Order: sequence, then C-alpha cells, then structure tokens
Amino acid sequence: MKEILKQKKIEYLIHFTNAENLYNIFRYGLIPRTELIERGIDSTFNLRSRKYHDAVALTIEFPDYTQFNAIRFRQHNLPWIILKIDAQMINYDACTYSPLKGSELRHGKVGFLSLFDEVGDQKSRKEMELDDKYPTTVQSKILCYETIPVEAIKEVHFPDAANYWIYKGTIPKKCETKICIDRTYFKTRHDFEYWKVNNYKPLPQ
Repeated sequence: MKEILKQKKIEYLIHFTNAENLYNIFRYGLIPRTELIERGIDSTFNLRSRKYHDAVALTIEFPDYTQFNAIRFRQHNLPWIILKIDAQMINYDACTYSPLKGSELRHGKVGFLSLFDEVGDQKSRKEMELDDKYPTTVQSKILCYETIPVEAIKEVHFPDAANYWIYKGTIPKKCETKICIDRTYFKTRHDFEYWKVNNYKPLPQ
C-alpha cells in the first residue's frame, strides 16, 4: 500500500469532527464510535451519521464536503474542525473502502484503487482535471476499524480565530501537531460543478 500512496503522492487522510472532541482525541487517539461508547469516553457525535459506527471515517486529501456541509448546516452552532492524518501511518489491513455513497464495501489494494475508478457517465478524471491523489468522487470513504494513534494526526485546521483560541489549549503543548486557521478544507473541491449531488448547494465560503 505504501507504494500506491507514494505513486499517487497521497500524503494525508482527512477526518472532520467537533472541536469539543480534541481533548480526548489527543489523549486516546481517534477511536471508532462503538468503542468510545463501550469505554465510556465522552464524545460529541454528529447527528447525520447513521452507519459505520464501528469505524473511523476518512477521506483522501479532501473532506466529503457534501456530508460535511450538511452536518455543519444542521449543527451550525458547533465548532467543527479538520484533522489531517499521515496516510503512511494507517493500518490498511484494518480498513474497507467505499468508492460511492451507499456502495458495497471493498477490501485490500483492489478496494483502495477502486476509489480512483471512472464513474459511469460522469466526466472522466482527465476532463475534471483531478490530480492522481484525489479519489474520483468526494463521497468515497476509507473506513478504519481500529484506533488511529495521536502520532498520526499531523495537523488541526480551524475555520476561524475565535474557536482556534478557545480550543488550542486542549491540545498538549508537547504535541508536534500543527494547529492553524485555514478555511481551505471548509470549501468545495475544485470539481464541484461536475457533481450534482441531491441538489446540494455549498455553504457560503
């Protein structure tokens, strides 16, 4: 898998969460919801997620903005953040892959590579000018069924200064994770116009 990551120049996997969870994430790692509940670890869950509670949902190099923005719209009063995770530090043997929303989960290298397949009658990857590192659709997911260690979390992105200053202190000072204010991952991917997902409309940037 490392050769595939290197070939496609994939550096980071993306996970979005509530800033309220930062304290426990940097104490225990990024843990699947079912295990959080079993261990009695406090966590704020998003209301939209109904599936895959036994896994940590990840995307490649950019968040699924169709889901992320829908959650932010419904829970607009909550402080959402982006975590960038070192793609080389994931145990892919403990993962499954979903190339399209609602698609059958796939396994192994073949499953991972299916995230980059052409999709039906949509524009080709070349026509959409997708870099090799990006999966074909933003709704594709990697589901990791084990805890992702704190050391794998390389960056935390806040969309605004207010929440940055409120929650920055929940991350241990000894931690080498980069903490920044950056709205890049709170926007849409550049190929947005090619995908009309359930009449999705982006939030104001």
